[in-house]
Amino acid sequence: MKQITYLIPGIPVPLRRPVFGKGHCWDEQKELKNRAGIYMKNSQEPHQPKSEALKDEPSPIFSGPISVDVTFYFPHTIHKKNKLKRWHIIRPDLDNCVKFILDVATGITYNDDCIVSDIHARKMYSDSPRTEFTISELKEN
Repeated sequence: MKQITYLIPGIPVPLRRPVFGKGHCWDEQKELKNRAGIYMKNSQEPHQPKSEALKDEPSPIFSGPISVDVTFYFPHTIHKKNKLKRWHIIRPDLDNCVKFILDVATGITYNDDCIVSDIHARKMYSDSPRTEFTISELKEN
């Protein structure tokens, strides 16, 4: 079973919608996504490309059904009572954070996030903010 774990340092960010204006559409998070993608590419184990023509561009690792297990670690707030809390229950929403990770991993770990069949996600407090996630291949019965 193939499995790969990634760590993206820094405060987790939720996916934001594209901005429309003056006849144009742009992604305000393009630079953030590129930075997160660089962390992912640098932490990948080397894998074989599909053909010799793609030697410089490795193919995504997964093509079948996958499971994603992700933990978002947010910094403690300045309030002393929150220092004792474990679970992060304020904004950003968990589903938007997951969408950001799935969007960044597209093209690096898989070609389309439609192959994600199982997701486990959580938001927690930590002294070192980061996002840790593991992508695992699911076996067919």
